[in-house]
Amino acid sequence: MSALAQHGGIAVGYASSVTISGDVSFPDLGTQLRAYLAAAARAAREHPYPGVIPGVIPPELTAVYVRQQARPFTASLGKRRAPAAQTARQYVSLPAKTLLKGDDHRIVVAGPGGGKTSLLRRLLVAVAEERPANGDKGGHHSKARGRRRNSRESRRYPVLVPAAALTREMPLAEALATHLNAELPDFGLSVALSPKLFAMPPAPRAHWDVFVDGLDEIQEPEARKRVLGKLRNATPGPSGDILYRFIVTTRPLVKSELAQLGSEVRSFELQPFESRDLPRFTREWFRALGVRNPGQASKLFLSGLESSGLAELARVPLMATMLCQLHAAGEGWDETLCRGEIYRRFVALLHKRQHSKGPSGIREQTRTALARWGVEAMNQAEQVLDHLPVLIGRLATATFAGGTDASVLDQIAGQPEAIRPQAVPEAEWRDFLTEALRRSGLLTERAGDFVFLHQTLLEYLAAQHDPDPEATLLRHLAEPWGRLGPLSIARELGQAWLDGKPARPWHWGRMVWNDLINKPSYVGFLIDLVVSSGATTAAAEFRRMADRGGVLAWRSIVDQAQMGTDLPQVIVEAATQGLKAFVSDPRADDSGRSMVATQLARAGFPWAHESLASIAANAEVDGLVRVWAATALHGMGDVRGLLCLKQVAVGAVTDRLVTLYAAGAAAGIGEEWGTEILAHMASDDTVPFKLQKLSARVLAEAGDVRAPRALKALEVDPRGRLSWRQRKLKEWETQWERDMDNRLPAHILDPGTSAKSKRVPERDRT
Repeated sequence: MSALAQHGGIAVGYASSVTISGDVSFPDLGTQLRAYLAAAARAAREHPYPGVIPGVIPPELTAVYVRQQARPFTASLGKRRAPAAQTARQYVSLPAKTLLKGDDHRIVVAGPGGGKTSLLRRLLVAVAEERPANGDKGGHHSKARGRRRNSRESRRYPVLVPAAALTREMPLAEALATHLNAELPDFGLSVALSPKLFAMPPAPRAHWDVFVDGLDEIQEPEARKRVLGKLRNATPGPSGDILYRFIVTTRPLVKSELAQLGSEVRSFELQPFESRDLPRFTREWFRALGVRNPGQASKLFLSGLESSGLAELARVPLMATMLCQLHAAGEGWDETLCRGEIYRRFVALLHKRQHSKGPSGIREQTRTALARWGVEAMNQAEQVLDHLPVLIGRLATATFAGGTDASVLDQIAGQPEAIRPQAVPEAEWRDFLTEALRRSGLLTERAGDFVFLHQTLLEYLAAQHDPDPEATLLRHLAEPWGRLGPLSIARELGQAWLDGKPARPWHWGRMVWNDLINKPSYVGFLIDLVVSSGATTAAAEFRRMADRGGVLAWRSIVDQAQMGTDLPQVIVEAATQGLKAFVSDPRADDSGRSMVATQLARAGFPWAHESLASIAANAEVDGLVRVWAATALHGMGDVRGLLCLKQVAVGAVTDRLVTLYAAGAAAGIGEEWGTEILAHMASDDTVPFKLQKLSARVLAEAGDVRAPRALKALEVDPRGRLSWRQRKLKEWETQWERDMDNRLPAHILDPGTSAKSKRVPERDRT
């Protein structure tokens, strides 16, 4: 009630049924909710990159959307403690729609153009479709339908918002309403949305699923921290129930930064297209682009990608979209085409289409609109159109550097080439600039202002218009913001000594973390520019990184090559050999070897695939690492994965945690022997209570019918009600009985006994 009172008016109940008095600017919240859901669903069905080529209507998102897969991130593989939210499918790819399950917050990570925005739009449509088409005036399900639902399952109402819209100094509910009021009128929203709508549950037992898109697009780390803090501190519902559940998308950021949302928040990595996904995706795009016989064109297109070595790049959704349009425009390519050149051709195609001749062209329409204001006005307008790529490039540079509070239109109008002629009224000149920006293909209108079509286009243009790209690149490479200090090195040496392994400083390279890792897409565009110019200083720096940079530097170089950056082959080969030596060295950290081998195997390196198989089969390697390696192998279609997984589960007789992980991973991919092991552990009282309970929960998530009985038995197990001290005393008592036949006095275990009386006599502690 207090959350509503601060906005004025009186509200009782839920948003779906509340009527507000004392506030004449908004209709009742039930009307707002219905209007919002209809407009949000229409907006989400539209392709996230409208007008990619001027004059082309893109297909609906549902027509070209490919069902995406997400792979859960794991925490440190070296930890011996299973997380509380361990699931049966921890190590395998899941359909991305499963991110909607549960009420806990999620973080979804993907690289540049990896389909994060498309995923959130598709999730919003999926949630919106759960709402009845009619007969649900307040957003409520019918009673009959409600009885069929799990009584503990919260109903979801979706909201999609860019992370940048949450940077303003205002409460979360107000920020959501402000953004949606600016964004949704173009999609049929005919009523104003009040902050009250988002400050309370939308319906009984319901909550808001808030999809926060593009956290990484907030350039300042402090601003990102404030946004995550705002999400973390969002208030619960009126009765203490969940009010907001967040799914946040971002490019890879530092783990400690993402932990601002909460240490227990699970992260998922969005997977690129599979080869089998591309035919339908490209066929629908060619149909939208008006290509004759789109099916045959798709086959020729994909064959050309394979022969030119661009097939891997096309697995990135945005890159596949751009390549389709270049192909439809008659642009050819070969194996020398790098990522930066693809963007250069795409931007050139946008500019060419914008300035097409004829009555519908921007120049002819400008003459018609401004001719009455004289020759000076016409000449100034022509200058704006001629310099538009430069104007937008400066805008990109300023935006990437942090931007200003001024609108995009104001920033463009303030540049010398776009100064308004005196004879032209302010409103008409701004209309002209607005139309020029709209038809550029590089910007699109969102929430009353222009934004760049995609973050990677912003990065490309910012790099292209850098006055000294080599100096900028060297500055980004020379400013590491994470190093291994003396304590870290001493800790690694000590751990190596305890493990009985000679320490080898694989991780002690001069570069531990800089913008090659922090801003890989932008730095990649700088590299393309610098390499094409033949600059020697940057080449020497990369040569040094390839020789002595360490594992992180080598991984960054190989990642850039996989992304399509035009690095010299000799540097990529040197980095690859360094990683190969690291993965093959049994003295190196097992979890690090497994992670690197997995990433490189997925990237198509055969030797990494074999190294991963060797790690999975090696009985001397840590059991949890072997589980990771075996399930990764299985995910790549290697039959050795399941064999190794079973060997780990059966062989880990002294480490039941390893057995649990192996059996859980097997159960998650449908292996019956995995569920049998889990069922046995869940009913075996010799298993530590926490592992026994965790086994039952993993068994339940695997869908086994024995899980409910096991969970019910564990709920009444007296071990679950003992305090930490009581459990420790119980363990000591059992140990003393077994080893020395020495019982503790009975009063030690009496909860009513004072802590001082429970102290074990000195003679009994030895």
